[in-house]
Amino acid sequence: MNFPAISLRLARLTVISFLIILLLAFALLQFKEHQLRRINERLLADFHSIRLNQTSWPEAQAIMERWGKHGHAHGPCSSTDCAYVISVSDWPSLLPIGGKAEPWLYRLGRFPILLQLVGLRFSTMELRFLIEDGAVRRTRLSLMAETQEAGYISVLLVNVRSHASLDSSDQTLSNVGADEELGAHPNFVVGPDSFCTGCETISLAYTPEITHEELVRLTSFRLSCLTDNLPCTHLSGLAPALMQEKSRYLRVVPRNSVPCITPIWALARDASAIWVAEALATGQVPDPSPIYGDARPLVEEDQIRLVKILKGPSRIAPQTTLRFRPYAGVEYEARAVPEHLKQGHRYILMPSPCA
Repeated sequence: MNFPAISLRLARLTVISFLIILLLAFALLQFKEHQLRRINERLLADFHSIRLNQTSWPEAQAIMERWGKHGHAHGPCSSTDCAYVISVSDWPSLLPIGGKAEPWLYRLGRFPILLQLVGLRFSTMELRFLIEDGAVRRTRLSLMAETQEAGYISVLLVNVRSHASLDSSDQTLSNVGADEELGAHPNFVVGPDSFCTGCETISLAYTPEITHEELVRLTSFRLSCLTDNLPCTHLSGLAPALMQEKSRYLRVVPRNSVPCITPIWALARDASAIWVAEALATGQVPDPSPIYGDARPLVEEDQIRLVKILKGPSRIAPQTTLRFRPYAGVEYEARAVPEHLKQGHRYILMPSPCA
């Protein structure tokens, strides 16, 4: 009996069987990723189908039924009040969750990076919508995709959420250039959602008045980034339209040089209070809250008479005399032109909540 020849045949058979198993596993993985991409595309299409304040309860119910096990309500759900969540996820995350990594996986060094190269990476898409009084009033769409660059795993984050108004209480609107953005497109603002380590983040905040075509353009994501063997390493690949909007307003300008070009109706929409007031006297006082050091620069402080309240709480009676400091420009934001009042003139004022 020729044992070396038999051993060689067994070795060849073992190698061929192993390769066949690898190819079948890879084919199965690609099929699953292809299936996941189609599911994500359907969820994005359902998000695009929702029209704020127009999509009715029966239409929302159809979306809920279509997603079955992927969706659930937070608490009681009826046409009067219902908060619903639909979530689609891929593989369990390769990143530590809550500070706890999977020990067996992380003992294998760069093995998680190799898994990503065959499409085994975590991604999730989540759609939330709020129904009140028989119609969809709010939506939120979020995407998270793990990627890798230079041998390290990172995360791409995208958040899209609707608001009744775009006031500065939302963190998205505190980014540099927000005022200029509202002048160019009063119904949405694009900016970084927050600061994070080991990730890239972008956010879109929009009002119900945004056109459907504009919303679809901004949220036409490259969903292949979630499933391709070679992942998108930056947000410019996953959300190109949002990143183009973001970069459009990141420019260097002289401090206190950008005039307000936001339409008056958008300013009124976002203001918490609107007054009609008459300037009785103008003057300057030391800044009670200097930004840097102990120096107290002079800021304008005027005496006004409140004529009428157009919007906001009525805790101050008309004809009351008040001290009022108009916007003086902010050094660390360094963009908007300061504003001034003239004695004897009437103005429409939009005081801050702390005024």
